Amino acid sequence: MAVAVLIVPNIVMDSVQFVRRGAPLATARRLARPLPFGARGTVLGTRLLVGLSSRTATLLLGGFICLFVVLNSTRFSLRVPPGWEPWLSPAVGLIAGVVGGITNTPGTPLVIYFYALGMTKHDFVASIAFTFIVYKLVQLGAVFGYTCFIDVSGRGLGRPGQNSRMGKSYDTFGPMGPCIATADEIPEPNRLGVRLWVGEALRQDYSTSDMEYDVPEVLAYASGFMTLLPGDVIACGTNHQGLGPLQDGDTATMEIEQIGRFSVRVSDPLKRQWPRQIDREMAQRVRGG
Repeated sequence: MAVAVLIVPNIVMDSVQFVRRGAPLATARRLARPLPFGARGTVLGTRLLVGLSSRTATLLLGGFICLFVVLNSTRFSLRVPPGWEPWLSPAVGLIAGVVGGITNTPGTPLVIYFYALGMTKHDFVASIAFTFIVYKLVQLGAVFGYTCFIDVSGRGLGRPGQNSRMGKSYDTFGPMGPCIATADEIPEPNRLGVRLWVGEALRQDYSTSDMEYDVPEVLAYASGFMTLLPGDVIACGTNHQGLGPLQDGDTATMEIEQIGRFSVRVSDPLKRQWPRQIDREMAQRVRGG
C-alpha cells in the first residue's frame, strides 16, 4: 500500500481546486456525459492491459502526448463545432477511460478535448480537477479490503540465477490476518501505522505513507502481466527498514492501524540460527544513503 503520490490527499487537493474555480455544479453538469463512459472505459482498458505489452502501452500514451505537443507548437486551432459537445463527449470519455485503464494516465486525451472545446483557464482547471477526482474514486473502488501480510523471504535459499520470488514461495511463508477490513472502513489506506515485533523487540514502526507506490499504481502494474480475479491478494511489501532474521522459536506479531494484529510462531525443524541483527546495509541502500 502506499505511496510516492498519495491518492486521497490528491483527491482532497483536486477538490479544493475544483471548488475554488467557482461554479462547481455547472462544471459537474457539463462533465456528466463523458465521465460515466470514462468509468466504463477504465474497466475495459484494464482488461485490455492484460493482453498488451508494456511497450504498446507506452507507445499509446506517448502518441497522445506527441499529438498534444504538435497541436500546441503549431498553434493548430483544434475546435469542437457548436452543438457537437453532447454527442462527442461520451466517445471522448470512453477513449480517455480506456487510455487510463491501460496507462494509469487518463488526462492526456481529456486535455486535448478540453482544449478543443475552447474552455477558459478557470473552466479548464476545474474540469481537469473534477475528472481526476472521479477517476481516482473509480480506481479505489476496485479494492475490496485490506489485511496484514507478513512478507517472509528465505534469503540464500534460492538457486543461483533465480529471482527473489522463489525465496518467498516456501510452504507457510506469507501468513496473513487477522481479518479483512473492507475498503469502506479504511478511506485512507496510505496513512496507516504499521508495527512488527519479533518477540518483545519492535523491529518495524512506520506509516504506509513511507511506501513507494499507491494502491491504484500497484494494481495497474500487477494487471500488466497477470489476470487479476476476485479474491486475489496483492502484498505491497515494506519500507525495508528494520528487516532481520526469523528463526526457530520466534514469535512474530504484526499490527496495522484500523485492521488489527496477529501473531505467528516460527518453527524450523533444522534449528538453524542466525545473528539477531538488523540489515542496516539494505535499509541505508533503500533510503539512498
